[in-house]
Amino acid sequence: MKKEFLIISTTFIFLMIFVGCSAMKASQQPGKKNLSVLEAETPRDFVLAELGSPVASSEDATGSYDIFSFVQGYTQGNKNARIITHGALSLLTCGLWEFVGLPIESSVSGTEQRIKVYYNTENKVSKVMHLEMPKKEKEKKEEKKN
Repeated sequence: MKKEFLIISTTFIFLMIFVGCSAMKASQQPGKKNLSVLEAETPRDFVLAELGSPVASSEDATGSYDIFSFVQGYTQGNKNARIITHGALSLLTCGLWEFVGLPIESSVSGTEQRIKVYYNTENKVSKVMHLEMPKKEKEKKEEKKN
């Protein structure tokens, strides 16, 4: 009887530790950036306020530009729905959902974006280019995930 109680209580404690891991992971996903700041004539300060510091800045014959690298995440409503869903499923399955939910949340962590923003002489957006990651870098990154 004592042995059965010990096994059941240990299993219960183990499951309770894992309950909420996928919900916690969902809450830590990146937020969604407002890309409307990339429209023409938007002041550079607005772009920096939304996208953060650029990874590179320079000037060429056409004017100045910034290169941004960030992860485009999810709206707060989307994140809240995922948190509630993972939490409810974890409780309903006594933690067994975590074996499914945690890998799901680990695989959907937003979309990596690289953007080059050109500015005119008034320091306002004039042109935007979405940059592609080179194939070799993409392959290396996917190998690291697997």
